Amino acid sequence: MQNDAKESKGKESKRNKKESKKDIKKNQYAEFVNLSQEEYDKLISFYGEDKTKQMIEILDNYKGANNKKYASDYRAILNWVVKRVEEEERRHGGSSGLPKYQGDSKKGYGGSDRKITRYDQTSNVREFSDEELAGLI
Repeated sequence: MQNDAKESKGKESKRNKKESKKDIKKNQYAEFVNLSQEEYDKLISFYGEDKTKQMIEILDNYKGANNKKYASDYRAILNWVVKRVEEEERRHGGSSGLPKYQGDSKKGYGGSDRKITRYDQTSNVREFSDEELAGLI
């Protein structure tokens, strides 16, 4: 008799979890990508708005081209889209073409420990002196 009560409680709690997951409202951020507001906000806070939009676009193109469906678009983004965006950034040196700051942010702007590296299309890395930086800004 106790086993029956435990089983029914277990089934009931599973059913409640499934129902509560379905109750979460998803917003459409692209033709094939749906995320809850909370999921979208987490991506924005962790990766920034531009990178999040890029990740949504990549997932949208993939799902549309391959007729793919995921139980959670958010988990798909975390699982493989983030890695793909980071690989593309490494390959292309970032999307903006602007110098990237590399250094300890605690040192401040005027310190000589400042290092700015600019990546060109051939993946050559070059460090700039303060005089050259003044010409870039």
